[in-house]
Amino acid sequence: MKRTLIALAALLFVTAGAGSCGKDAGTDSKVKWMSYNEGADRARTEGKPMIIDFYASWCHWCTVMDRETFGDDETAAMIAGNFIPVRVDVESTDRIKAKNRNFAPSAFASMMGVQGLPTVAFMDKKGELITLVPGYVQPKMFIPILRYVRDECYLKQVSLTEYLDRRKECSGKD
Repeated sequence: MKRTLIALAALLFVTAGAGSCGKDAGTDSKVKWMSYNEGADRARTEGKPMIIDFYASWCHWCTVMDRETFGDDETAAMIAGNFIPVRVDVESTDRIKAKNRNFAPSAFASMMGVQGLPTVAFMDKKGELITLVPGYVQPKMFIPILRYVRDECYLKQVSLTEYLDRRKECSGKD
């Protein structure tokens, strides 16, 4: 009887932890995320670039980025007005349709060059990769990255590093 109670208590502890782990992803974000398949269609029809948040429910820094960066009012407003926001849970069983193939989310992340979480990818309206931003990024650093992509500086021969270091300007709206 004592073993049964201990096993039941352990099971409840593990189950409670697993449930909260899955719920944490996306709860603090002010961004209205969609699936990759829906986002790719909207990017083509609306002519906007995609921002893709690669995450997993167990990833601590993904949760921090969701709360602090994607939970920031200015960041969320800039994303809503200029991008198609897509979120990919790399552990999901959903299939992603890209480049005339079906991918598991983890395989899609690998194909995109994602090597760790969190990673944010930017794709143009045609579905071509613009850049990857690996790791947690604070809102004050993320806003200039959003501006770089929004203003299409990558098409003007200005690298993201040059833009962020203010070595090259890329005129656009502010």
